This record gives sequence, C-alpha cells and structure tokens, in this order.
Amino acid sequence: MSPSEILKVIPLRELSKFTLGAGIVYLLANLLVYLFLLIPHFKPEGAYALTQILMIAVNFALNRWWVFKSTSPAVKKQLAFFILTNITFRFLDWLIFVLLLDLFTPPLPLAIFIAMALVFPIKFFVYRTRVFGSKG
Repeated sequence: MSPSEILKVIPLRELSKFTLGAGIVYLLANLLVYLFLLIPHFKPEGAYALTQILMIAVNFALNRWWVFKSTSPAVKKQLAFFILTNITFRFLDWLIFVLLLDLFTPPLPLAIFIAMALVFPIKFFVYRTRVFGSKG
C-alpha cells in the first residue's frame, strides 16, 4: 500500500479534531487544577480528582458531538463504554511508561511522550469504531 493510499484510509479530519481536542482538554485540565487550588482552596488530591472527573465529561462531549458526530440515542451506554475504555487506555499508557522506565531508563518526559504516542492512535481508532461507531 502506497503512502497516498494509506492517507486515503486514515480519516484525517477526525484525527485532526481528536488531536486538537486532546490538546484543548490537556490545557483545560491544567487550568482547572490551578484554579481549584487557588479559589476554593482544595487540597491537591481533591483538585486533581475533580479535574479528572470533569475532563472525562468534557472529553466525552467533544468526542461524541464534535470529533465523531455520533448520533446514537444511547448516550448513557456510550458514556459508560467511554469511561471503561478511557480507564483501560490510561492503564495501558501507564503500563508502557513503567516498562519503558524499567527496560530503557529514558528521561521521564521522553517516557511519557512515547507512552502517550503509542496509545494515542489506538485510542483514536477504538473510540472511532467501537465507542462512537463512526466507521467512515
């Protein structure tokens, strides 16, 4: 398969939105943790936990209605499956991170980047085909 044929198979518009959405969520998460620590004087653990819950909701909304434009009426079922796959991918990301540190001892930022880079495309295609059902 040639590179141009591969590019025709990859849904670049959705992938671009997915990537942009991930960046927006990351920035929003950092802002929220900071605000939760300043304004209501949360402890760091509580601020981070609340941010994680809010980010799952924001991620779900962005992916369902903006990235994949899902029209499934089963929103609660889709949300439950999204949460389950999200937890699974976070664990996979963490597992790859730990393996990288144990086997190769790279600098921490590099280990984080590699783990995220390996999980990201898998997450995209699972969300696209299984969670939100957009097969193109």
